Amino acid sequence: MPQLLLLFLLSSLTTHAQNCITRKQWVTLQGQSMKGWANPGDSLLLLHKYYQCHPPIAGDFVVFQIGKNNKPPMLKRIIAVPGDSFDVKDSLGGMWWVNHKPVLDPYGKPLRIPPNRQGMVRLYVRQFKGVLPEGMVLVSASQSHMHDSSLFGPIPVNQLLGKAIPANNLGP
Repeated sequence: MPQLLLLFLLSSLTTHAQNCITRKQWVTLQGQSMKGWANPGDSLLLLHKYYQCHPPIAGDFVVFQIGKNNKPPMLKRIIAVPGDSFDVKDSLGGMWWVNHKPVLDPYGKPLRIPPNRQGMVRLYVRQFKGVLPEGMVLVSASQSHMHDSSLFGPIPVNQLLGKAIPANNLGP
């Protein structure tokens, strides 16, 4: 019973910092796109409106929604933030390349961009001259065939609904 009360209290906490209100909520992950980093059924602490107070950081898990549809929000990992260089390396099998280093999946292997999406990433590289502009982030799933920035492009920071922290990353 005390654990249930603690979960309720944690799920409804509100934090005030830097003139910014961040609401905390526990959510359960559904879907396979983050497998290895976070798995279906895992609990995540969602910090709503976190990026209204804090800059995005590569490696953060973020929740966002594409367009104004009825689809559920997506959970992805930020792989590039404003000012980062990015590219697709054909000679290395179509890998994401950020700040002159390969982006790795949760198993330490290079994260590849599906061949049918590499042209779109090259278009973004040309459009932004290989440097992500202010107010945008690139996001990735843990597997190359899932929906991520190779499919829908850079995400405006103001479309990020919040930061997600897997419960197993919160410590004991």
